[in-house]
Amino acid sequence: MSAADAISERLKHMRKGKPFSRVVFAQIGSRAAVDKALSRLIQSGCLERLVRGIYMRPKVSKHIGRVRPSPLSVVMAIAKANGETIQIHGAEAVRRLGLSTQVQVIPTYYTSGATRDIRIGNAVVCLRHLSYDKLQHAGTNVGTVLTALHYIGKRGLSSQIVFKVVTTLGRDDLITLRNCRMPRWMRSAVDEASASAATLHYAKVRDRAINVFGNRRLAEEWLARPCSYLGGDVPRDVIDNPERFHAVEAYLERINYGIYQ
Repeated sequence: MSAADAISERLKHMRKGKPFSRVVFAQIGSRAAVDKALSRLIQSGCLERLVRGIYMRPKVSKHIGRVRPSPLSVVMAIAKANGETIQIHGAEAVRRLGLSTQVQVIPTYYTSGATRDIRIGNAVVCLRHLSYDKLQHAGTNVGTVLTALHYIGKRGLSSQIVFKVVTTLGRDDLITLRNCRMPRWMRSAVDEASASAATLHYAKVRDRAINVFGNRRLAEEWLARPCSYLGGDVPRDVIDNPERFHAVEAYLERINYGIYQ
């Protein structure tokens, strides 16, 4: 089977409108053979070249005509081909967390690669190099929070902002965030907000236990039974071990359903 036939066959199983790199065909033949086959497919209309080295199967909608890929999907295809890490810009991270309504005029992303501008049709996407410490957990909720905190900076950060940002994360994500490398000022702010969030969460669990047991004293004694107290009525292992929350809540659910009496 020729390179052109092999590529045509593989294209049948690739989603229309999804950008991909020529690297996916690297094992089919020599670079010259692959490039020649891709060029013929473009001329025949079976393939569309978006930017250098990035292609897609054309996608047409009966309502809007030819469907264009999002700039981010093209950037991610480039990043995958180059082994780069891509993260949303700090301004976009802040917007997603509800701390701003400002929308970027020119799509800008952080990258572990070189700073550069990429033209995609009539649009331009900006890539700005950042150190790995600021790209940790890119593409996740933890990465979004970390990017937002770096973007806001030490001077712009307040306890209210950090608390709002931290409470957007689930318990497992919060553990991941606290294990990230970060500046001392950020570490202090995150730890303080995490403690406040843990205290608030414990209060909710305690109220739930009170509803189950029908008695505040019994509920608090039950919650405190496996541990010593810290700072009044906050059990240490509830703060230090988020899995404890899962155990408490699961236990209370079983009581509600009559599994435990």
